[in-house]
Amino acid sequence: MPAFYRRYEAALAPQSEQVRVESLSLTTERRRQAVERAFEQLAEHHPCSPYKHVISRILSFLLLAPHARARGQATKGLLYIIPADPKAIRELWEITAPPTIEELRKIVGGYIGTVHGFTSIDVYGDGLAMPCVAFCNEDGKGLDLPVNWLATGMWHDALVRKGSRFGLLAEGGGYEDYLVGVIVVISGNSKLMDELFIRLP
Repeated sequence: MPAFYRRYEAALAPQSEQVRVESLSLTTERRRQAVERAFEQLAEHHPCSPYKHVISRILSFLLLAPHARARGQATKGLLYIIPADPKAIRELWEITAPPTIEELRKIVGGYIGTVHGFTSIDVYGDGLAMPCVAFCNEDGKGLDLPVNWLATGMWHDALVRKGSRFGLLAEGGGYEDYLVGVIVVISGNSKLMDELFIRLP
């Protein structure tokens, strides 16, 4: 693997549906969502609090601060590799630079394609989804690669979070579409994601 990848608790039980990662700091997006939840709870339980206005301004500052520091922030993110085999180990890497197109091709085993609508992921299973970009083998179905049901389910969840009423669910049951082969998901702060999009063709 490229030198900038650092292994961060990749071992998983085959039957596990959650990635077990310890001591990994919250990303900016997860902090933002946590702050929003805290304010919603405050408004719900203390609608007439005399400190509500002050707290609102503090929370607004916390939400805006990361964007104000974007130019000076360190590039930081996660790279999540989801194999089609449900018994295979899923890998989670902490990255300090986005992978190159060639590196992504090596992981998926061919030309890369982005997965439309797969724009968020709940890696930790805690309900706090992070913005992301997902990549697949563009010719995967033509190559008859095995179905990746775990990544398909995550894609469905992302579509639902984005506002789709049924996600990938078909009228008669099952999924209307599905992913095959190895899926790579990248999530990170604004600096890393900006650099990633610049590298994409």
